[in-house]
Amino acid sequence: MAAQDQTNFQTPEQKLESFGENTNNQAVTLLSVENAIKTRLAQIGKQKEETKALKEMVDSYFLNDPLFQEHEEMAKNAAKQRNATKKALLAKSDAKQIVEKLRIARDEAKELKDGLSYYLTQYQQMTGQNHFEDENGEVRDIVYVARLVRRSAFDK
Repeated sequence: MAAQDQTNFQTPEQKLESFGENTNNQAVTLLSVENAIKTRLAQIGKQKEETKALKEMVDSYFLNDPLFQEHEEMAKNAAKQRNATKKALLAKSDAKQIVEKLRIARDEAKELKDGLSYYLTQYQQMTGQNHFEDENGEVRDIVYVARLVRRSAFDK
């Protein structure tokens, strides 16, 4: 047993060296991830530019067709009529009440979803599990979505 204790024993220098290697590996991994993110951001930017150019080509193709232009004008007029009718209907008091109830229901749904997200985060942190079984026995995965957004001028 004494021989076994000696094989697992590390001097402080060995521990420090091992810690340094782990830290170095983590730094290299972090740099690799950062470079991958930067590469993807550049690829996404390039893809957006290419997509924009292709969309402009398709739009130009449609706008050069007389039949399409005629149908486009008819669609615009129909949309104007529809919007005018919709506005007139929404001006009635019973429609206003229903629209207000709809707005309130959407706000409540958003608050419920935000609360659920908070509780799922707490549950995941407390249990370490990435799934949850609901009262019907259905197992659902806890999913997080990460994305980058530009900082606003106020955050800088």
